[in-house]
Amino acid sequence: MNNTAVDQTSSASPVPPPTPIVEQQPQPQPQLQIPHPANNKAEVVPEPPSPPTSARLHGPFGQMILDYRSTLTYAPITNSNLHHHETNQKDLRICVAVRKRPLNKHHCLVHVPKSKVDLTTYLDNQTFKFDYTFDEKVSNELVYHYIAAPLIDTMFNGGNATVFAYGKTSTMGGDLSSAKTDYSHGIYAQIARGIFHRLLQPQYRTSLEIFITFYEIYCGKVFDLLNNKKRLRVFEDQNGFVQVCDQQEQQVKSIQDVLNIIQHVRGKNQRRVLVTMDMYNGQPVLVKSSQVCEIHSDGNYWQAIKSIGIFPDILIVDLNGAFGETDTKNREIIKKLALKYPVHTGGGLRSLSDVEDVLKSNVRRCTVASADDELIAKIPKDRLIVEMSINENNEVLIHGRKTNTHVNIITKVNQLIAMGVNVISITFVNAEGHLSGIPRKQIQDLLVQIPKNIEKIYIAGGISTMDDLEYLWSFNRIIPQLGSAIWKKKLTIGSIFNGMINFDGNGTVSSIIQDLNGLVKGLCYMNRESIEQTCETRQLYRYSRRFGKVMMKGETSGDIQHIVRISLDCDMDAMLMIVDSQKSFCHAGNYSCFSLPTSIKANLATLAEHIKSRINQDSYSGRIQRNPQLALAKIMEEFWEVVVAHQDNQISECSDLLVHLVMYLNGSGISIEDIFNELHARRWAPKLLVENTKISSNEKSNEIVIGISASKYPDKTDEFAEEQLGIKIARHSGRNLLVEGQIVDRDKFCKYFSHDENMKVSLFISRPQDMPWLLASKRVAHVITFETVIKNYPKFYTVLHEIVDPSLSLALVCRKGACVEPEKWTAQNKPLIASEHVHHVTRFLEQMNIKHDKYHLDKITGSSEGFLVNTDKYLLADTIVETGKTLEENNLEIWKLIIPKGQLRIGLYGYCN
Repeated sequence: MNNTAVDQTSSASPVPPPTPIVEQQPQPQPQLQIPHPANNKAEVVPEPPSPPTSARLHGPFGQMILDYRSTLTYAPITNSNLHHHETNQKDLRICVAVRKRPLNKHHCLVHVPKSKVDLTTYLDNQTFKFDYTFDEKVSNELVYHYIAAPLIDTMFNGGNATVFAYGKTSTMGGDLSSAKTDYSHGIYAQIARGIFHRLLQPQYRTSLEIFITFYEIYCGKVFDLLNNKKRLRVFEDQNGFVQVCDQQEQQVKSIQDVLNIIQHVRGKNQRRVLVTMDMYNGQPVLVKSSQVCEIHSDGNYWQAIKSIGIFPDILIVDLNGAFGETDTKNREIIKKLALKYPVHTGGGLRSLSDVEDVLKSNVRRCTVASADDELIAKIPKDRLIVEMSINENNEVLIHGRKTNTHVNIITKVNQLIAMGVNVISITFVNAEGHLSGIPRKQIQDLLVQIPKNIEKIYIAGGISTMDDLEYLWSFNRIIPQLGSAIWKKKLTIGSIFNGMINFDGNGTVSSIIQDLNGLVKGLCYMNRESIEQTCETRQLYRYSRRFGKVMMKGETSGDIQHIVRISLDCDMDAMLMIVDSQKSFCHAGNYSCFSLPTSIKANLATLAEHIKSRINQDSYSGRIQRNPQLALAKIMEEFWEVVVAHQDNQISECSDLLVHLVMYLNGSGISIEDIFNELHARRWAPKLLVENTKISSNEKSNEIVIGISASKYPDKTDEFAEEQLGIKIARHSGRNLLVEGQIVDRDKFCKYFSHDENMKVSLFISRPQDMPWLLASKRVAHVITFETVIKNYPKFYTVLHEIVDPSLSLALVCRKGACVEPEKWTAQNKPLIASEHVHHVTRFLEQMNIKHDKYHLDKITGSSEGFLVNTDKYLLADTIVETGKTLEENNLEIWKLIIPKGQLRIGLYGYCN
């Protein structure tokens, strides 16, 4: 029930002594006597309303409610009584009203472990008398009219008036039948509306200002809600008036100002929770005061994580690590779960390598014990939570909570602040796992002392009710941390989400539905009941505004939406639900309610799924995916097409490369999500350890490594080296692979290399096609080769020195007498061209206005002209021509010269920084 007491004291006229609110008399049966407002006489209702169905389901408890209600004299005020209101408020000093609250299933369940609940102890021999009673169907306007409206006259006539409103629904305007939260219709707001309306009268326009204070009475203590719940002093002055000292006041100039303050006190800031799963020996367990007490979820960590995976923040604790063990199996499990779920972790993180190991595995934050200041100082603060376990005396416990440091937590917090820490976790060990409630006074006292430098404070230990959560959420820095309350089913997941949400005036909240790939499927509205059912079943239940009831999405169509994760926006008044369903969402049968050109365009994951849907078809993409090694070979082909493609064709060629990579991944059983998770982990992986992973730089060595050709025109390479660079190359005969370089002309050498006289030359023999990557990867500092080799790759090189070779040319050759007619080449009749110098060939064909889709270029390693000699599949091949004897002996001839004699260059090339 929600009780409202009105205290009205007028200085204009004396009032009679206060009448007692509750009278206690021994009686055989309790009676509830309530005067009807029209005639001030009690009426007896023959048959009071039956309790909710859920109450009747609980045997003796439900029957007890029935028995008690049969004794009540019950005549509630309804909206139709408004015109009968004639009570003279001047004759009342204290007016007490009670408002009936409908009981839902949650309210009717009573669970007190190891004890019986006997309500007759509280109900027998007592008579409760109230001035007014209201049922659950009346509006707040009616309550305001009877209880609060008369006070406005009293205040403006020089009297004092106080409204004590118990229960947030009557205070803040909730509709009891639908659990709305509409502050604009609450008792406070309506009183403010009446006061500001009165201020519009001429005699009050300039003489009065309105200030508001907001305090809370809890456990006999008073706290200032406008000043971070600072405790206030209360006493009675010499005139008999109650004084509340040191309250913070705020001036209000409109009704909206009042509503804003109420909203602020309610907590417009983000309401979050951190859900804990403790792991011991690879199994999920419950902990009570640092002791493992039981296994849950059948010991299956996958089953456990699926239960709480709907939350956006999860903490998995390695208890074996926390208890001093190393290399625990929990660590690998946590790293695996972190790739799929939003995980924080702690326990056993004693070194920088431990921290880096988990953080690079996609873990969001690591929780580190407060004992190791040196480690804390090295961890990035945006990835760190410092955990402090304390006893009832606020002393910090370390080493698995076995050692009492006798250091006060506030002292420790200040030390952490000096190290840059801004997020902490406080575990109240005596309350941990007991489900007996949080130590509120201890929390309250600590929060007053913790400096504002600490931006987030996780509170763990004892949370067992929504009231515990509401209390913690009332502080703007606190994030409740709970586990046992969920695992022991003291709190439902739905009730936690409902507690975090700011519902609108209709008791609903909008929810955006998004698939796993990020595509928005639609928007629906939800209320408390639909959220409870959604969280319980992990299937989407929505509130239909049209039908006025909760309905399962897909109940008729079969397009059921399976919930993966729920998150709330920054104002806690909108939801985002991630669903794992390929079924349509729109009532019109479309996948999405929004107009999109194509679902494939959404992102790479959607594209991959579209391609994978064809894996069993007798099509090109189906065959490639069923044979991933074939896809891998095609990737190599597509890579070269990207390398040589003109800028105008880059999009097309890159698309081909990407599609074949996706087909390879699909065929290999690797999902795009796996790739994204790995990339995400790399993105956030901190570089905490200094590793010697760099290849030693040639720039700081007295050795210059130069790559040269092993067999392709070695005499020309050697001649260029000696005449142009001052390096004499000595090659040995037979199977001796040693090649030596001697500086014979220091002046020539120093034009391109170091002046250091101690510098020596090392020669690196390779095939021409290997030279570019050797240079790109800095395995060699320079290469001596032909431009047709180095310029066959993207420009990662620098031209240091080039000369023309007068005897060589690059040509496209064909079989003698072959009919080569490019004008007859079509996309359906593409000739095959074997090419070792794909870049030059592609550019040459472009100059001849031959489009790339009219021929097929195969990248060849080695002498490509052999493809014309031994098979008829190929029409053309490229080759370096010197004398032409090889062509003559193999019945080949030049079709076109790509680089004529006197234009082909040989040179020295270096790495491009």
